[in-house]
Amino acid sequence: MKRLIQVASVLSVLAVGAFTAPAQAEYVDVLMNPATGNETVLTATQEAGTVVAPSESLRELAASYNAWYAAEEGKTYTIPVAGGSSVTYTCQELANKKLMDFINVRTDFYLGFHRWNSESYGWTKLDAIRNQAANVIDQPVHGNFRKVDLWAAINGKAVRGFDANTLVSIVGNEMKDVYSSELRTYANEVMIFALRETMRASEFKMYADQ
Repeated sequence: MKRLIQVASVLSVLAVGAFTAPAQAEYVDVLMNPATGNETVLTATQEAGTVVAPSESLRELAASYNAWYAAEEGKTYTIPVAGGSSVTYTCQELANKKLMDFINVRTDFYLGFHRWNSESYGWTKLDAIRNQAANVIDQPVHGNFRKVDLWAAINGKAVRGFDANTLVSIVGNEMKDVYSSELRTYANEVMIFALRETMRASEFKMYADQ
């Protein structure tokens, strides 16, 4: 009888434990906190303990993009516009346009997914990367783009070529004081996505002029 009582007691404890799951800590998005502006460059130990940014994948893709970009040089693309006449782009114009479009798409995805406000650390860093990219990616003046160079339009200035390694440098510069692996991954992925999808863009296959 005593043995049965002991077994029953153990079973009752296990039963209670099975139905009383420990409370899990609520997830806190530290990147939602406001940016302080006091961040310092990571130490070697911190650098070794977080995601590499710029990543090797980004560096390799930048090299591939530059080779592809050079191969497209001299081509033009005439793209129809809904409700209007077609627009002809040079290789530099179309590639730069698509590249900036894709940077915006992926940046907005991360910002919207986290619902960060414009003063949060995550927003501040990713938007800084986007704005620096917009400053170095010379875009065509026609169309609904983030950056319009009116001086270039007035003077008929041609769109410059672009070195994708500039984007690698932007990521490295902006991430040098960021310890968050999550944010460093996002910075890499914004540029990887933009470079990869630009090279895959259907416009380069469908609308190349002969």
